[in-house]
Amino acid sequence: MQNLSCTKRYSNMEPDIGKILKMKKKEQSDAMLALFQGLLDKDVDQISTAMKGLIEDVDKIASDKEYISLCETNLNLVKGLPEATAEKIISARLKAQSELPENIKSRDSKNLAEALKAVDKDGKIAKIINKINS
Repeated sequence: MQNLSCTKRYSNMEPDIGKILKMKKKEQSDAMLALFQGLLDKDVDQISTAMKGLIEDVDKIASDKEYISLCETNLNLVKGLPEATAEKIISARLKAQSELPENIKSRDSKNLAEALKAVDKDGKIAKIINKINS
């Protein structure tokens, strides 16, 4: 797994997102899991702030294919979490997206929707999103 340096940008860790985007799926998953684990003890606002920074960085450097692939990796990780934890992460992710500038929000929305189609075959994530939005 890649060495992730510590800063405040993504809460306790600031990965080299450019490297993570180029990793094989397993390595990418391990790196993102390490990032998530560093965020899980934070509140939704702190997680959201970290995710917003990450989304903005991905928007700057990733192709749509890389962006969607990273979203798929992250959604698969979230699917493996206990429901309450997954709900916390998804709430933070939706909050982060709502705070993005319109051009970034539009791209993020489109790419996240593509990833959801590929990953959420059982509807687990959609169910959590609907619960949060109700």
